[in-house]
This record gives sequence, structure tokens and C-alpha cells, in this order.
Amino acid sequence: MKIVTGVFKFLGYAALAFCAAELAARLIVPVSLTRQISVPHMFQDDPDLGYRLRRDMITNVRAWDGKKNLFRARYTTDSFGRRIVPIENREKRDRHFIILGGSTVFGMGLKDTDTFAYLLANGTRRTMPYNYAGDGYGPQTAYAIVKTGALQREVPEEDGNTVFFLQVLNQTGGHIQTLLGRFELLLDGWGESLPMYAIEAGQSPRPIGLLRNLNPLKFETYRFLQNFHLLNLLHPLLFPITSSEIQQTVDFMIAMRDEIKFAKPHSQFSIIIHPLSDRHATSQIVEALTKAGISVLDDSNLINEDELSKYIAFSRYFPHPNGELNKKFVQRTIDQLKLE
Repeated sequence: MKIVTGVFKFLGYAALAFCAAELAARLIVPVSLTRQISVPHMFQDDPDLGYRLRRDMITNVRAWDGKKNLFRARYTTDSFGRRIVPIENREKRDRHFIILGGSTVFGMGLKDTDTFAYLLANGTRRTMPYNYAGDGYGPQTAYAIVKTGALQREVPEEDGNTVFFLQVLNQTGGHIQTLLGRFELLLDGWGESLPMYAIEAGQSPRPIGLLRNLNPLKFETYRFLQNFHLLNLLHPLLFPITSSEIQQTVDFMIAMRDEIKFAKPHSQFSIIIHPLSDRHATSQIVEALTKAGISVLDDSNLINEDELSKYIAFSRYFPHPNGELNKKFVQRTIDQLKLE
């Protein structure tokens, strides 16, 4: 009887300690209670991508963090569901620049003329950018886009560049976590509609369904546990990205490169580390990608750390660039890739 009583006391004290730690975590690092609405709704279900932007759309988007307004923006898409690049002299551009990536290069929270794609078009004469990035997209969505044949059907220029903009973070928003369906991915329901792949070296990634359908018990457990802010803060520290997860990511990027080469044989494939990545976390993935023969440019050091606040539009789970950062980023990209 005493043993049973002792066990219950221990469990009670443990629960109280956890509640106290959870309260402290929420006070020290407040929970981001964000909401976003788009009118009309910007996304639609897609059998290959999980979800995608609607075609020929003009939508007004607003996001809040609690009572604080994060941004108001208007997004416009073309007939293929890509963020538009409103430029003149379209007929004089004979080289493509295909943009693959997530919300930071898509231009979340920015007007159409502050996006990376628009500014790149205005900084070049012969290059036509195509923005295939999207909110929440990871490497698997980019791969799925290429596998659908979109580049052959929708990008008329044969010569040019295809770039995946890799976001390297140690928490929510990191593309390694997104690709592998780690615990950090599901915060606020984000990621549950992403397509997932079985990844094996030397083989084409094998589609295995949407994240929410793969392992319902694991999915629901993760989603429940992510209500606890303390676990979200501690998970990257307790379970850092492993060397095997780095290698899986590299194997996937090799497969993406090969698919792009098949779709656009004259396109130069590169990976660029986004400037708002964690500059202290990029060395391992850059080294592994380089060793695998993939062209990779690490731009995580583009902005001095003490100046970062001037170049952030807002932070919804992780920082997003403003138009000024995109200008600097575009110029660096033009110089590095020698775009015309």
C-alpha cells in the first residue's frame, strides 16, 4: 500500500513540476497564437502536392499574432497557380529561373512587387523567374511539382537556372524537419497535408501518402504533445538532427537534381541556403551536399547578426524577409550565378 501511495505521490509531484515548467516556458518565451485568413481562400487540395495555390487568383491575406497584426498583403497568381511576376518586355527574356522553396522565398506577407521573383526579374534583362514556392512547402513539394511535369509544360525557356532555397533551422520551419516529418513540423497543424516519401540512397523517392495518413497514432500523439510549449522548445535540444537525417536529405536532393535534369536538361541546378537560416547550423548540410556533387551556396551570412531586425518583415514561428532583404538577396544571387 505504501508503495502505491508513493508512486501516486511521485506522479503528482512530477505533474506539478511539469505544469510549473510549462508555465515558466510560456512566460519566458510566449506562445505564438497566430491566425491567418485569406479572402478568397488561397489554397485548394491537390492529389500530388497535398495543397496548392489557386489559379488566376487575387486574394487578400491577413495574419495576427494574438491581437498584434503581423501583415496584410495581396497575392496574385497566374493561370498555373504561381505567384505572378508583373514585368514588361517579357518577350526579350530567353532564360528561365525556376524558384523552388517555402514561404520565405514565396514572399509570405509581401506584396507581389517585393517578392524575390519580382526583384530578380527587375535586376536582370534576359532572365524570366517562375515562382513555384509556397507557404509551408518543403523539399518534397518541390520534388512533387517537378514529377508532375510542370516544368516541361509551364516553363517555355530551355536554358537557365533551377534553385531550391533551403531553410536550415533547428526548430519549426527547417526544411530537413519538413522533409522527414519530424515532431517540429506539426506545430499549429502545419505540415499535415504535405506529401511524404520513403528515401533510400540510389533509388527514386517513393511516395507514401500525406503525413496525416501515414501513421495516425503517431500523428495524433505528436499533435497532442505540441500543445505543450515546453516540449516544442526542448525537442530540438533533446533530439537534434542526426547525421543519418542529413544523409537522407542529401539523397533526396540528389533525386531532385536528377528529376530536374530530366525535365530541363539545360537548366543548372543549385541549392541556396536562405539568409534567414540559422547560420550556426548550416555547415554540416553544406558539407554533405558539396561532397555529393551538388552546387550549394550558403547565404546564411548575408546579413550581420546585429542588423537582422532591420530585414525581417514579421516572425510567424520563424523570421520572414522584408523587401529590403530580398533586394540584397537578389543581388547576391545575380552575382553568384552570373545571371543576365
